Amino acid sequence: MEWVLLGCAALIVGVAKTSFGGLGSVAVALLALAVVPGLLLGAWFLSVVDDLVLKRAIGWFLLAFVLIQLVWQLTANRRAVAADGPPHRALSLGAGVLAGFTTMTANAAGPIMALYLQLAKVEKLRFLGTGAWYFFIINVSKVPLSASLGLFTPRVLTTSALLIPVVLVGTAIGIAIIGKVPQRAFDVITLLTSILAAAALLVL
Repeated sequence: MEWVLLGCAALIVGVAKTSFGGLGSVAVALLALAVVPGLLLGAWFLSVVDDLVLKRAIGWFLLAFVLIQLVWQLTANRRAVAADGPPHRALSLGAGVLAGFTTMTANAAGPIMALYLQLAKVEKLRFLGTGAWYFFIINVSKVPLSASLGLFTPRVLTTSALLIPVVLVGTAIGIAIIGKVPQRAFDVITLLTSILAAAALLVL
């Protein structure tokens, strides 16, 4: 059962990386730099709390970001900025730190990044390209911190290697379906998957 669950998770990762990032016009390098404090905070948090506290904290953070996005969209016409304008700098920095924290503690930054790119009104293909570069930079940055916490055990490395083919299958599925999904549906699915991720972390 454990391997079935791991296989399903790996498949979803592959699909998410090439289609729905929650389940480039954005300055990736700048946002990645703003994540650095989040990585350090996440590494510290990971060393002092148990799994349950960690899951609940990530769930609440994610739910809060979903609510921010909904409020932003609902009040777009009342604000001085245009509905398609970029998010406020403070929100960008907050998203960067929170993404760094969540990716370091639970590899759960996908929904945060997805919601931020939605706020930035990034078209779906640029959305995917931006996310790919962003997580490449962040994951490389995480290696020393993860190694210092003893996360690269033989079992973890072996399991990851065995699941690579499943991730690649998910990647192929994502590539096959993303071109057929309208932008509006893409935005709605991204938001819904982010809500489901938050709910899962808070309930399970």
